[in-house]
Amino acid sequence: MKKDQLVREDQLESSAMTSAISSCQEAQELVSAKMTSSYMLEEAMSSRDDVSNQKMTSSARTGFSNDDISSDVITISS
Repeated sequence: MKKDQLVREDQLESSAMTSAISSCQEAQELVSAKMTSSYMLEEAMSSRDDVSNQKMTSSARTGFSNDDISSDVITISS
């Protein structure tokens, strides 16, 4: 009878350890997902800043900004 009790206790401990490992793996996956999300957001912000800087450099070089250029179409009839 004592042997059966030890086997049951061992199974309970094993089950508890498996559950703890699973929880730890889920936590690691969550941390990884958050880090990936943070990295992607940082890259997007950096790309946006790069585009903004390119526009400013272009307007400084030409003297025109995108706001200065009209998209109106002028039709000349003869």
